[in-house]
Amino acid sequence: MLARHPWLQLPPKPFETTMFANSVAMILNSYLQYLKLQNEVSNHVAEALPFSSHRDTARVAKMLTALENKVDRLDEELFTELYELKEDTAAILERFAPPTAGEEGDGLAIPIDQHIKTTEALLEKLSTLEMAMEEMKASLLELKAKPKPKTTARKSKKTTTE
Repeated sequence: MLARHPWLQLPPKPFETTMFANSVAMILNSYLQYLKLQNEVSNHVAEALPFSSHRDTARVAKMLTALENKVDRLDEELFTELYELKEDTAAILERFAPPTAGEEGDGLAIPIDQHIKTTEALLEKLSTLEMAMEEMKASLLELKAKPKPKTTARKSKKTTTE
């Protein structure tokens, strides 16, 4: 079966010539130039088309990983801050809560409602005072704006009584 192959039937002399070696070198060189041109064209087409390359995909994946890490870190910081805020709020509420039946207070706990009512009453008094001051100011401005009556010299009459 090997004897029937056409290359094997040729004498080995033509394969040993420099002309054959040069032609094979020229064929290989042409093939390498073709591969180089094809690679350049495919890179140019890849840049021109809106598709991403492997390099772009890897860069985006790297940026996404960094973003996920930042989001995780911020989420953890937010959770920690919220937990601390919750604890502080509970401590404040516990300090200002009125003592329950059977407990003695430390004298510092005052109901917040009482403070709110006192503050509202003070605000109402301040509003009343502000309105009274505005009325006084308006009446003073009216008095100032009125023309002064001209004073006439009065002659005093002395009556002589006998």
